[in-house]
Amino acid sequence: MEQSQVALRTARMIAAAMPAGVVLFWAIGWFLTNGGETGLSPRAFSPGAALYIWAAAALAGVAGSLAFRGRALRAIEGDAARPPSPATLGQVQGSLVIAWALVEAPALLAGVFFLLVGTKPLLLGAAAVYLLGLVRTFPRAEWFGAGDAGAHLP
Repeated sequence: MEQSQVALRTARMIAAAMPAGVVLFWAIGWFLTNGGETGLSPRAFSPGAALYIWAAAALAGVAGSLAFRGRALRAIEGDAARPPSPATLGQVQGSLVIAWALVEAPALLAGVFFLLVGTKPLLLGAAAVYLLGLVRTFPRAEWFGAGDAGAHLP
């Protein structure tokens, strides 16, 4: 198997594994709060304050994630060699891992707020933002030089 294919497969395995921690944390929060009926510490934050704090973190996380996604795309487009060099593949993969962490952080923060306050709308909004972030940064073959050489998806 060529190096590009190995790097792509590794990145996809990491991308698929990362949501497991978030989903597990949310499931535990759902169980402990009886489906959001009662937070463990409902007076810790008002639901409005929790929403504003989470929204700021989510905005920063998504913006940072898209920036690192762009960095990954620029790295592969800047490497004229086919197949891409190991250094380029490492840069693409490293940038994507950081992008995933930046969308994961607000998702985990939403889980903390849900656990404390029991705010279902915040958790649902976080799920939508997290899913969107994962879809936008999921590794595509073109980003690793493993697909059609001329196709670079924005």
